[in-house]
Amino acid sequence: MTEEFYLDWLPSAQRIAAREHRDSTLFARDDIEQAIWEHVLGNWKHYVAIVDPKFVEIYMTRAARGYVRQERVDFMYFAGAFIYTPKIVAAFLETCAWEPLEEVPDIDARVDLIEAFEQLRKSAPKQAAAVFKRYGMGEEGMDASERKDVSRGVDAICHRLNSGLRLAAESIDLAISKEN
Repeated sequence: MTEEFYLDWLPSAQRIAAREHRDSTLFARDDIEQAIWEHVLGNWKHYVAIVDPKFVEIYMTRAARGYVRQERVDFMYFAGAFIYTPKIVAAFLETCAWEPLEEVPDIDARVDLIEAFEQLRKSAPKQAAAVFKRYGMGEEGMDASERKDVSRGVDAICHRLNSGLRLAAESIDLAISKEN
């Protein structure tokens, strides 16, 4: 990597790191920025060949997001948190998301699913409607567009359940309970 490249792209790397950090308590902005520069160094021959500068920023953003995602997953494993997969989410949607409370086999899963589904309903109502139609109403005869919306909706629910957003809320609850 050349000094000129570093100086030209330093503000972008810092901005990307700040944007991807999102006030996380799991990692520091400097760590994200370092991951970006490690990616640049490790893939220098690709960066040199880039003609359009917007792709440099795209690759830097991918490097930052990859680092952040891996740090969150590592923390979840370290903390013993449950990792949701699309198969597990689909099974929970079928068995406990819309069942009467007395019949729910896993109340924690239901609480998590309802919160994630409400977030999906706000951010992607079409996907939420397809997920509800498939799992809440039990309809299986859906067209290709609806099946795609179901798949994307389940993936979005997985992402929500596995993101660091839940971890931040849990650590606040723990801090409050320790104070009392």
